[in-house]
Amino acid sequence: MSSFAGLHTALSGLVAQRYGLDVTGANVANANTPGYSRQRAVLDPSTPVTTGTAVFSRWDGPGTGVRVTDLQRVADELVVQRVRQETSTAAFIDVDRAAWSRLEVALGEPGDNGLQARLSGFWAAWEDLANSPGSTAARSQVLQVGTGVTDTLNTFGASVAQAWTDARTQVGQLVAEVNATAAAVADLNSAIRDATAAGGSVNELLDRRDQLVLRLSELTGATVRPTELGMVDVFVGGTAVVRADRTTPLALDATSAGSIDEVLAGGAVRVTGAAGAPVDVAGGRVGALLDSLHRTWPGIMRRLDATAADVAARVDAVHSSGQTQDGAVAGAFFTSRGGGPVTARTIAVGVTDTRAVAAAAAGAGALDGSLADRLSQVGNGPASPDAAWRRLVGDVGSAAQSATRRSEAQSVVVRDVNAAREAASGVDIDEELTNMVMFQRAYEGAARMLTAVDEALDTLINRTGLVGR
Repeated sequence: MSSFAGLHTALSGLVAQRYGLDVTGANVANANTPGYSRQRAVLDPSTPVTTGTAVFSRWDGPGTGVRVTDLQRVADELVVQRVRQETSTAAFIDVDRAAWSRLEVALGEPGDNGLQARLSGFWAAWEDLANSPGSTAARSQVLQVGTGVTDTLNTFGASVAQAWTDARTQVGQLVAEVNATAAAVADLNSAIRDATAAGGSVNELLDRRDQLVLRLSELTGATVRPTELGMVDVFVGGTAVVRADRTTPLALDATSAGSIDEVLAGGAVRVTGAAGAPVDVAGGRVGALLDSLHRTWPGIMRRLDATAADVAARVDAVHSSGQTQDGAVAGAFFTSRGGGPVTARTIAVGVTDTRAVAAAAAGAGALDGSLADRLSQVGNGPASPDAAWRRLVGDVGSAAQSATRRSEAQSVVVRDVNAAREAASGVDIDEELTNMVMFQRAYEGAARMLTAVDEALDTLINRTGLVGR
C-alpha cells in the first residue's frame, strides 16, 4: 500500500466527521419542529484493500479509513402507531365531551330560566287560580306562565336541532379536509417512492407524511399499512383512501338525512367512497360527530318531545273536562303549531282569552276552583313531567361529567405516548451538543493526522539523500 494512502484515510475521517457535524446541525435546527425525527449518521470502517489478485493475498495493515453508509431516521414505528391510536381516541372523546357540554349549557339547569323553574311557576299559577277562580289577574298569570313553559321548550328544541345541523355541517367540512390530506399523503408517497428508488434520503418526507397521517387518524381513526419503496396505504373503516399515489375521495351521501327530523324518522347521515359505497367511519372527530348525529342529539330530542307531549297531554286531559268562566266546555290548553303531534318545537298555548281558561269542574259553577286545584297537582309524583325532566337533566349532567373525566384521562394518555415518541425520536439538545463536540474533536484529529502524513511525505520526498550535504 502506498504511503499516500494515509492521506486518503485522513481525508475520509475529515469527510465523515464533517457529515456528522452537518447532521447534528440539522437536528439542532429542527429541535422545535413539530413531528421532526432526529437523524443519525451511520459510520462504518472502510473495507481493507488487497495487494494482489491471489486467492490468499490479504492486507495486514490498519484500516483504510471511515465512510458514511447511511443517514438513519430515528423512529419507533410501534410508538408512532400508538400515538395515532390514542390521538384518534382523544379526538372522539373530545367531540363527545363538547356535545354534552353544549347540551348542558343549553338546558340552563338549575336556573331561573330553566324548564324546571318554568314548570314550578306554571303549577303555582294554577294553585293561585284555584284560590281565586274569578280573578282575571290569576287567569292572565296562568296564560303568561304557560307561554313561558312553551317558549322554553321551543328554545330547547330549536337549540338541539341547531346543534345537529352544526354537527352535520362540520362533518362535511372535515370530510373535505380528509380528502385534501389524503391527496397530500399520496403526493408524498410518490415523492418518497421516486427518491428511494434513486437512492436519495427521504427522512424529511417521511416526517411530513407522518404528520399528515396523524391528522387523518385524528379525523377518522385511519390505520396505515406499509408497502414497497417506503410508501403506505391508508384505510378508513376498511376502505383505502390512499393506495400508493392514488386516493379514493370520501363524500357525504347526497341522500343522507338533512335534518334531525329525518333521523328521528329513521334516516341516517352516511359517508361514501368509490361508486357511492358506504364507508364506516367509527373513529376520530368525524366518527364522533356521526355518532352524535345518530345517537346523542336525536336521543335528547326524543326526550324533549316526550316531555312536551306529556305536559300537554296531562294538562289538556284535565283542562278540557272543565268549563270556562262563561260556563262553556273548555278546550285544550296546549296545542301544536301547524297541527300534528305536540313536540318541543311545536308546543304552544292554545288559549288566548283569559275567560277561556278553565278553573271550574263541569257544572260546578263559575267560581269553582277544583279543576284548577287538580291542575296544580299535575307536577307532583314520580311519573309527573317534572320528574321526567329532572331525570333528563340528571342524565345529561352525568353524561357531561363522565365525558369530561374520560377526556381528561385520555389527555394524560396522549401526553404520555407523545412523550414516549419524543424520547425515541425527538431532539435532545444536550445529546446533540455532546455529539457536536465529539465530531469536532474527531475532525480536529483527522486534520492533525493529515498534517502529520503531509510532513512525513515532505521529508521522504524532499529530504531523502540530503544527509551529509
